[in-house]
Amino acid sequence: MKTNGQIITDVTKRSGNDQSVKGFKHLLSQNRYKALQDADEIIKNTYRTLLTRGMKGCYVYCCDKPLAEYLSAQLEPLYESIPENRIEPEVNDEVKYIDFLPLYSIRAACGYFEEGELVDESGWMKVEGMGKLNRNMFIVQAVGHSMEPLIQDGDYCVFRANPAGSRQGKVVLTEHHNYYDSDYMGSYSIKTYTSKKIFDPEGNWAHEEIVLQPKNSNYSPIIIEEENADEFRIVGEFIGVLPMKSKQ
Repeated sequence: MKTNGQIITDVTKRSGNDQSVKGFKHLLSQNRYKALQDADEIIKNTYRTLLTRGMKGCYVYCCDKPLAEYLSAQLEPLYESIPENRIEPEVNDEVKYIDFLPLYSIRAACGYFEEGELVDESGWMKVEGMGKLNRNMFIVQAVGHSMEPLIQDGDYCVFRANPAGSRQGKVVLTEHHNYYDSDYMGSYSIKTYTSKKIFDPEGNWAHEEIVLQPKNSNYSPIIIEEENADEFRIVGEFIGVLPMKSKQ
């Protein structure tokens, strides 16, 4: 049992068939302090081992009814509904871009990171497993099925604005004023980016063609020709999807 934060054991309550404390009574008659100390350590180690293995997943059979009831009670929270991904209206400044990233609508993200517009966040979400966070990172919610199976409808996606290096073959968030994306019902897309370039004699290059390729073969790519390339912008590079916590 536990009293004032201290775990107190009682070896006399152990089963007479328990081999782990065999010889306890004999040792008790010779050295009471050592007998109680050894028994205390054996009992605590037994439960420590049991609970540690339980964390990894195992079947447990309990002869002791109170222990069985206690362990069953610990499992009850696992059967409760799992909360959905939480969107916090506001968080402390100390955890912004450390543990939490801002959630934007796609329109707001494009306006803020490309045009420098003042926009409001839709909230803040906790992010884990995406490496070190920084102020160039943000979250948008995907819409539609064009990027399945990589990105599902409704997924919360983490992006990094102003990515360095080539974007060839990477999934990006884009804005393209002269082309319509049916998923987003407008000029925004989350797609795989590829491009063909042409070079002049001086070595300067320009886009000959930009292709925004969906993962889902039921969707057609968006092809942006050279004359419209100036109306195309990459807003952010896809980092990953936040694990979805759905209700059971």
